[in-house]
Amino acid sequence: MDLLFYPLVLAAVLLPVIWVGRRHTDHVETLALAAGYGVLGAAAIGLARFFVALPASTPRLAGLLAFGLCVVAAVILWKVAASSHGDVAIQRSDTPARRSGALQRIRVSLLLAVVSAALISVGIEASLPHYDLAERYYDWFVHFDLARVFHAATAADLGRHWGEATVTTRTPLYNLVGSLALTYLGDRLAVFQVFTAAVAWLWILPFALLARRLVGGWAPAVTALAGLSPLVLHTTTYASSKGLVTFFALLALERYLALREAPAKSVTSLSWQFGLFSAATVMTHSGFLGFPLALFALFAWDTLRRRRRWRDLLLSTSIAALVAIPWYVWAIAQYGLRAGVFGYPHAPYDSVLRWAFDRFLILPTSLLPLTLPLDRYVAHPIETYFLVFIGTATGLLGVAYLLRALAQNLNRRTRIRAGSLEAPVLWFAAGGILVADLLHEGVVSNNAGTFCVPGLLVLMLLALRANPLTRAFLIVSLVETIAFELAVLWWAWSPAGGGRPNALVAQANHLRFLGQDTLPIGIILVIAGIVLAVVCVWPHIRAQAEAPSRASSPAAA
Repeated sequence: MDLLFYPLVLAAVLLPVIWVGRRHTDHVETLALAAGYGVLGAAAIGLARFFVALPASTPRLAGLLAFGLCVVAAVILWKVAASSHGDVAIQRSDTPARRSGALQRIRVSLLLAVVSAALISVGIEASLPHYDLAERYYDWFVHFDLARVFHAATAADLGRHWGEATVTTRTPLYNLVGSLALTYLGDRLAVFQVFTAAVAWLWILPFALLARRLVGGWAPAVTALAGLSPLVLHTTTYASSKGLVTFFALLALERYLALREAPAKSVTSLSWQFGLFSAATVMTHSGFLGFPLALFALFAWDTLRRRRRWRDLLLSTSIAALVAIPWYVWAIAQYGLRAGVFGYPHAPYDSVLRWAFDRFLILPTSLLPLTLPLDRYVAHPIETYFLVFIGTATGLLGVAYLLRALAQNLNRRTRIRAGSLEAPVLWFAAGGILVADLLHEGVVSNNAGTFCVPGLLVLMLLALRANPLTRAFLIVSLVETIAFELAVLWWAWSPAGGGRPNALVAQANHLRFLGQDTLPIGIILVIAGIVLAVVCVWPHIRAQAEAPSRASSPAAA
């Protein structure tokens, strides 16, 4: 059973925890950094293996030379960073929960919330018999086939096409790591799904760090609810790079915020990490370029205002370039400048005005429970219901929370603030979402919301920082997200969910989805994850229920 490979893949990804744990005392931060290093290390091995296995050619030689030189340069930069390394476990928050006992409870609850998200993610992956959810079509097969291309490394495969997509349409990090899974565990879709399940949940680690920084004692409950989020859960489960790129984007933001607070002895190592994870974001999915771009702009602004040294900005920029150079040297040598760098197919537009109008329409249909054309609510109610939850901000914590978040920002006292801590997060979200909108080709699509996941997650944290959830909204969000997951599983296994386009693609290519064999195990894992999420949220529900009674007890006396 391929699901048994999950612990092995997860252990390989988190292997650097042995080394990182010696330098960092915080468990969640240790896991986040170890996962970042582990995935990048696996991608480097996958790229080196791909170059070595390719038939002899000039592009292959160029790629190998670039890879070797960049590794040497990166090691030198690492030595520079390591020589000034300090313990950078800087996770401050100006919200309460400072006492050691309270902090220890938060740490334990936060780890439980992380485990909950991991269980739910692998459980959903192991439960779904196909990916026919709200028009999510064919991308999973392109990623799987690209991993096969990197695994086989033959000259014939380099000319493969998937519609208008080519080998360079998607930046390769996710598929390179996936190719290692296919190489050592077997060339099967189920193995690729197990690999996806092992990395798709990693975004919860930097999210937990950001939650602790922004909302303090609320972090475990917010992290547990985020792990149940339909938008994020199904964006990451659907075998594509969205979960991994969300992880790197949030980790880059967290490292930048730590960099702003860091003592001088830790700045060099944090600058190295920031550049590394920013580049990993782009090399996982180029459509998310705006998120690290916004952070680099903020870093440059800090440097101009003499808050940071030029050498730190140069270090971040250099390590980011070293991560990207080997792939682009080979791609340009193999396919030419245009196809090697700008491989994403462009949708035809009659005029610039039509292009601009589509860019405008994508934003509201990615954020609000609205789909076009409107008659789809009548013609395809179930698919449309899934569409607005899986592809828009509605799916963050449900309809009730979305309406609350919109309403709170109409009130001056509860709207999102732009203080010294919040401003970089706002720029990160705004820059990432707007650039993703510009790069998102094609007609209006609710699925464009999946390009905004890192931005939507941090905006949710800012909204909760300004106006924490009440007991009623905690319960409603918890019930709404759990009910959605149950509805997804029921529909996917019902006759209405069979015979869909993705199932036909799998049938034509003789593929079998993981969930067709592991449904009982998947459901058990989902239930276990939901129980852990409730355990993390329940103390806040109980505390808010007890608060009114404590407040009224003196009056009663």
